[in-house]
Amino acid sequence: MIDFLAQACLWFTHQSFLIPFIIIGYFIFSKEIFCKAVFILLFSMVVNAYLKFLWQIPLPSGLGKEGWAFPSGHMQTAFAFWGWLAWEYKQILFRVFAIFLLIGIGFSLVHFGYHDYYDIFGALGCGIISLIVYDIFLRQFIIFKNNLAGVGLLFFTLALPMIYLIPLSLPHVWLSEGALLGLSLGCFLYQNYKTFRE
Repeated sequence: MIDFLAQACLWFTHQSFLIPFIIIGYFIFSKEIFCKAVFILLFSMVVNAYLKFLWQIPLPSGLGKEGWAFPSGHMQTAFAFWGWLAWEYKQILFRVFAIFLLIGIGFSLVHFGYHDYYDIFGALGCGIISLIVYDIFLRQFIIFKNNLAGVGLLFFTLALPMIYLIPLSLPHVWLSEGALLGLSLGCFLYQNYKTFRE
């Protein structure tokens, strides 16, 4: 039963759930909120890879995988995405759901032996800092308030030096970088299309 619940929690971090959820959220709920959530998710993937490279704490030997453990990538990106949605949607029920989901994800990662609690709390610390900085940044710099393309291109630019400082070839990092650029261009075209139609 515990294994089933842990797998269910981790399913909320998997692309098979996230991609359809993001598409539905974008078209049905809020283009702006979901774009911002995807930007912070993608940027967090690059930041996490860079932080892992800085600390170089190996994954548990029992996993039989090469790579670094601290901070947990799943936890950091889950916190960035679900944390931002909870931050933006100020509904108490959604916030309670997000808190319990994040607790479940952290527990599940430890339960299956992917990480220890140091990795989880390190990821939470990085996630909290990133959300606070992101929120302050979006509120303080007027140029980015209604300019989603600008936000994405800024993240794309900030991520490039981090990627080049990591000596290993990490395909998911380049996918994140490409997605940041693609989504930014999509936002730019959409904003200009809306202006033209008006």
